[in-house]
Amino acid sequence: MKTKQLESIREKLEWIEKDIASRKKRKLKKALVLTIAELLALAEANKINSKIVREEARALLRKWWEERQEGKFRKVEISVHGAYKEWASFYEKMFNPLMLTEEKNIRLMLKDVKNKKILDLGCGTGRHSIFMAKKGASVVGVDFSEAMLKIAKSRARTPKSKIEFKKADITRKLPFESGTFDIVICSLVLNHIKNLLPIFKEASRILKPDGIFIFSNTHPESVPKKTYPLFRKKGAEIYTNIFGHYFSEYVSLAEKTGFRIEKILEPKISGKCARIAKKRGFSISDRPLCLVAKLRKLKR
Repeated sequence: MKTKQLESIREKLEWIEKDIASRKKRKLKKALVLTIAELLALAEANKINSKIVREEARALLRKWWEERQEGKFRKVEISVHGAYKEWASFYEKMFNPLMLTEEKNIRLMLKDVKNKKILDLGCGTGRHSIFMAKKGASVVGVDFSEAMLKIAKSRARTPKSKIEFKKADITRKLPFESGTFDIVICSLVLNHIKNLLPIFKEASRILKPDGIFIFSNTHPESVPKKTYPLFRKKGAEIYTNIFGHYFSEYVSLAEKTGFRIEKILEPKISGKCARIAKKRGFSISDRPLCLVAKLRKLKR
């Protein structure tokens, strides 16, 4: 390995060693410093590259920090509205295996969107809306959170983006004429809603004949009970209510609202996402992490 690469590694790890050295937990501090030294020795022996060293060092510091903080976060339960208001500013900045796995798979169903009129239900910070607009779609994004919409609007300020963002409660009748959209998507929202029938009814109403409804949700096998920790902020672990929805419910809703189920994906965490999650201390399960479904509105 070249000398310049090793110098770069040492510079990137220097702040870690300084931070560890300033802490009080001597045993953990000593173990981490020794491990980082071993990583550098491996790099010098040309057995691993600089990228791996950086990833391992970050993982070590993260593990140390989480161990240091374990038990120090107070559990705070707040409403869904309150949670997303607090989360908006760093919603897409934090590492989220569920979001990354869902994003990769839902976009497999959004390949042909050019010149399509699309509604993004519960658009949040606009991650899917902006993606679809860049692919040539005309997009309307709706969400109940003003904080989330503010982020979405700031991210979509490009001349070519055909996106309109509106505040709306997706559990009520939506402000659109029947048969307006070619595609409706609803990403990682349904677990926050107990009664899904109004959502499916509205999706069917505002879709054109033969229109597509695509939704994603936490997989039924991975949904926790009652409350779920969304994020940590200022010494608090923020929990909010969550509702589990099962396959039988989705099938029944589709039948009641005039949809045919065309495709269902049940992806597990995998690849690079799984490797990073493991290093960051996430529990890796063989169970599917999320569910992504494609429904087509039946012609009548």
